[in-house]
Order: sequence, then structure tokens, then C-alpha cells
Amino acid sequence: MIGKGFFGALALSSTRFSAEQIRRLLIFLLLMLVARNIAMVIYGYQHPVFLGGTEYAVEEFLLGYRRQGDHLLVLFPFILAAAFVWEKYKNVVLSLMCVEILLLASTGWRGAWMGFAGGCLMLLVMFRAWGMLVVLAIGSIAVAVIGLAASSTNIVAMAISRGFGDSNRVNMVWKPVLDMLAQSNWQGYGFGQSRYLELISTYSAVHPERAIPVLGDAHNMILNFAMAAGWLGAFAFVVTLVCGMVLCLLRLRDKTVFPEQTILLAGTAAAWLATYGLLGLTDQPHYNNLAVLAVLTSVALASSRTELRR
Repeated sequence: MIGKGFFGALALSSTRFSAEQIRRLLIFLLLMLVARNIAMVIYGYQHPVFLGGTEYAVEEFLLGYRRQGDHLLVLFPFILAAAFVWEKYKNVVLSLMCVEILLLASTGWRGAWMGFAGGCLMLLVMFRAWGMLVVLAIGSIAVAVIGLAASSTNIVAMAISRGFGDSNRVNMVWKPVLDMLAQSNWQGYGFGQSRYLELISTYSAVHPERAIPVLGDAHNMILNFAMAAGWLGAFAFVVTLVCGMVLCLLRLRDKTVFPEQTILLAGTAAAWLATYGLLGLTDQPHYNNLAVLAVLTSVALASSRTELRR
């Protein structure tokens, strides 16, 4: 998926895109966000995971619900950016922001909370939308207060009570990965979850006194790529992430960009930051989002080179 996505992004880099074509792309992203919201609501109804839910403690159901959350971090920045360019939709987007906050709160996924807040903050500062910043802060605080007041055992209260420091993850997840990388001289072990599971299972068996959990990934995208392709893989991921954000931000300084292009550029930069720059520090977002963001970055940059302001 990643290889095909980046190949597609490379092919699109020389294609011309009109304002109308980008507008249709943005509509498609909105529809995908709505579809993902509906899917999460249906799943949450079938397997209650929010306030007082009876099945949030069942890991299979919780992870199945939570793993849909990173798509919200990819898609919502484009909708938020559109509200600043097309101000007549601002109230609709504010309502949608409340929905996203509630859905992400119900996952108990602290990394996704951090990513969503960071991506939105980038756009709010970029467009100097201080009023929306207040709404975001109030909405987040309100959900936290309701979660804490409802009970001490619901998923929101439990996530908040853990705080945002996680020494357990450092000692039980990251340090074993660093040990394995040191043993390979930082050359990596190859791609694939089955390969990672094999390695961490062996490490856990060799160190029973440490009670190392056998998880499916390193809970850090840099370490994931390092385990797969060594320090070069980790470096390539960091370069991709930084270039995805910086190139879009630099292109936004071009006075010839048209409104639809501004939305795509700003949304892409914020989506990179939210999904892989922040959530990727503490967890593994879906790899297919890398392909999606690569394509969107390519479309945004290609358009800004070829189209005149409309």
C-alpha cells in the first residue's frame, strides 16, 4: 500500500489540477469523514465503549473501535481549513468539530487526542482563528469534566487518570525495541507485523523477569521503521514527515494559490502533524494513511505550480 501510494503520488506530481477538481476532492474527503463518523457510531452502539459502556474493557472491541480514530486525524484538518477559507460554513464545521471531539474522547486514545489538538492548533494559529481556539478548548474541557463526573471507571476518566506521561511504555515497549536494534547494529529486521511479533516474543521469553508484553508494534513510528529498515528507514520516515509539512507550508506563502488550493495545502500539513508527527510518537497509525497523505501532498504541490488564481 505504501509503495503504490508513493508511486501514485510521484505520477501525480506532474499532473495539472484545476480549482474545480480540488473542490471535488475536498467534497470526497468530507464524505469520507462523515462515513467514518457513522461507522464509529454504529460500532460504538453495537459494542458500548463510552460513558458507562459495558464492553470498553474488552480489548478486542476497544481496539477495533479505537483503531478507526486515526482516520479522523487525517480527514478533519481539511474540513477545518475550509471553514477559514469559506467562512459561511464555519458554524457547520464548529458543530462537526464537537462530533469529532466526542468520538475521539470515546476511544480513550490519548495519542489521538494529542494529535487532534495539535493539528487543529496548527490551523487555528495559521489562520488566526482565536475564537475557534476557545471553542476547541471549552469543548475538550467539557468532555473531560463530563467523563470524570459520570463515573471513575468509564474510558474517558480512566484515560485522564493515567495522565500524559507513560513511563510504563518507555520501560516495557520502547527499551526492548532499542535493545533489539542495538543487537542488529541498527540495521533492522525486515518489514511485517509477523516478523515484529516473532522478535518481541523471543525477547520476552529471554527476559521473563521483565514481563515484557507482546504487542504488535513498537508504539512509535520512528522505532517501527527502524525495526523494519534500520536507521536508514527511520531517517527516511522522518524526512518524509518533515517534507510533507514543510513543503506545504512553504507553498502557502505563494500569493498565487487559489482558495481550494489553500485548503488542501493547509489541511495536508496539519494532517501530517496530527497523524504521524504527534500520534505517531506514541502509537502506530494505519500505514495506508501514509499513502493517502503522500497523494494529497503531491496534488496540492502540483496544483500550486500550474494553476493561476481564480
